[in-house]
Amino acid sequence: MVNIFEQMAQVRKHLPELAPQLFHIITKHHGIQPFKLTWLQTKFLTDPNVGGDIILKARQLGISTMTVIEFLAYFLFIDGFNGVIISKDVEHTKYLLKMARLALDMLPEKYQIPLKNDRENYLISDPPVYDKHGKRIGGGRGSSIYIGTAGQLTFGHGITMHAAHCSELSRWLATEKGDAATILKGLEQAVPDVPGAILRIESTANGRGDTFHQKYRQAARGEGRYRAHFFPWWFAIDDEYRITLDRAIEFTDEERELIERIWDTYEFRLSEEHINWRRRKQQSFDPIPGLEFFFEEYPEDAETCFVQTGNSVFKAQMALLNTVYKRLEHKEPYMSKDRYGLTIKIWKFPKSACQYAMAVDCAEAEKRKSNLHAAIIGEINGKGICEEAVTISGKCSSSQLADVIADFAQQYRALVAVERTSIGYSVLDKLSEAVNTGDYDFTLYSHLEFDQVAGEKVRILGFRPTRSAQDAAIGRWGEDFMNGEYIIHDSEVASQAMDYIHEPKTGKPSAPTGGYDDFLDCALILNYVKDEVSEEHGRFDVDDWE
Repeated sequence: MVNIFEQMAQVRKHLPELAPQLFHIITKHHGIQPFKLTWLQTKFLTDPNVGGDIILKARQLGISTMTVIEFLAYFLFIDGFNGVIISKDVEHTKYLLKMARLALDMLPEKYQIPLKNDRENYLISDPPVYDKHGKRIGGGRGSSIYIGTAGQLTFGHGITMHAAHCSELSRWLATEKGDAATILKGLEQAVPDVPGAILRIESTANGRGDTFHQKYRQAARGEGRYRAHFFPWWFAIDDEYRITLDRAIEFTDEERELIERIWDTYEFRLSEEHINWRRRKQQSFDPIPGLEFFFEEYPEDAETCFVQTGNSVFKAQMALLNTVYKRLEHKEPYMSKDRYGLTIKIWKFPKSACQYAMAVDCAEAEKRKSNLHAAIIGEINGKGICEEAVTISGKCSSSQLADVIADFAQQYRALVAVERTSIGYSVLDKLSEAVNTGDYDFTLYSHLEFDQVAGEKVRILGFRPTRSAQDAAIGRWGEDFMNGEYIIHDSEVASQAMDYIHEPKTGKPSAPTGGYDDFLDCALILNYVKDEVSEEHGRFDVDDWE
């Protein structure tokens, strides 16, 4: 017997041809019209992997409209289908309900089925009638669709939904029944994590660190149950974001770069009409706080649309971080390696007589948000400018991490600063042993610390992550980055700096819940200790290290 999820796949397969014959919607410019899927909607719905999807999008791409029609098709053709659509506010909920009821009221007569609307936010079909052989001979489908506002309904144990759509998740307001994270957690329990079950999230960006941003970033990394999709403004319905012009326009350097990038990424050619619309739309935004909110509502990439909120640690550096990230987003290292599950990206090869420092941030099992080891090697020139040469990240044992750190510290003859955490102590012990036995020739960073037993200052290996040291490192890195004295090559460093926030309750600098700050921690430490690098850390030769 074909299960409900397989039936849903069959309905989606035929929806591009069925939808205009069955459903009508109120369009923006032409009133009531048969619903025809756009190329974007068709491409999305006919993807055989539709299921757990999270969509970062521009305004007015028709994703919610598409989903209402899609769920109505399940409602009409599948016995026992249960779907839910959660909207951001009451007004949007009313709009979606009106759309659904109009589409049902205007169905061709042969497709109409008995309905019982016993609750305002529900569309409920009468149960089907079967003969003694189990063949359906009348009645309805026994199906239901709930269309409601976030926070109106909770999803507890025992509730099973076949499809759920979360519209504008980033703008869900918290209620006594929970916030976006709580509601979504209930939905994730109610919708089984099996092939064909639909749990779809779509939203414009609304700051960094919220539930939508976290879930999207996780999906973009290939983690969790969702696939990440990015739909920029030029995917608009009916090519809406265009304005005709009377004469040719001359593109700016930034516009030419955008046109080239979009063609290389999407094979989509922005026209003069697109650029004309973009200019006018940008002019409609207040110069304060600036164009960042244009890129939030009409995104052009999947990173800079997440405008940072007021609790950003590096708010003063945000514009430059955005620029650097966009420049580095698709940059490839000169060489990549994989060892023990660690991804090693080499941006600069070691040079004779150059000085290098290395910062290491060890993962801690109890810290969910910091579950990756990370390291950065920086090349320091005579003017104190630090330029990233190698970035390392991944999961492995402390012993394996120490092996990799020792090998690269040897190749670059680097001063190695390991953050003193529980696993950091173990890595420090192994690195100390490697140096003391004479097998490796590099230096471990140490700092002066008052020893209460000895009654004097003594040298202690490793970087001590105190709050005062962290604050000092943050201030120094932000200033040096702005002055061009810390040069980023790995886009993840810029991304993590943009995410870095002051925790609302404690004010402590941290990655948002579910986010990462491992590379940023390394960058902060590296920049903090770069002045400790001396001529003794210079290379005398360059080994063959392929």
